[in-house]
Amino acid sequence: MDIEEEKTGKSRAFAVPVEVYSFVQEFAYENGIGKDTRLFAVSERQVERHLNKVFAKMGFSPGQFGSKSFRKFFSMKVYMENDCNIEPVRVLLQHSSVQVTQRYLSISQRLVEDAMAKTAGHVI
Repeated sequence: MDIEEEKTGKSRAFAVPVEVYSFVQEFAYENGIGKDTRLFAVSERQVERHLNKVFAKMGFSPGQFGSKSFRKFFSMKVYMENDCNIEPVRVLLQHSSVQVTQRYLSISQRLVEDAMAKTAGHVI
């Protein structure tokens, strides 16, 4: 699935399950949505409003979490589930360097060194 990010203007291709791709194609076809048209006309602010309603129902304070929290959570999950390989996260977030991704995920050089020391202890 090809998208263009609104913030950066960068184009990117996402691999999605066939079921999701088929659903999106069918939705677009049934609603007369062309290939260069926004699939969902929703702003980031509207998403934040809906998320706040969901969070309130879950017992969280409005504004405690947001779309940026989800992005960071998902990024960290990808990082952890790929044996702390930061490169897939860098590509996912379209960061220019691993260092930018490390800062985004709050992975300090100290954490990297500690992880290496623990690993070295198991290898030697």
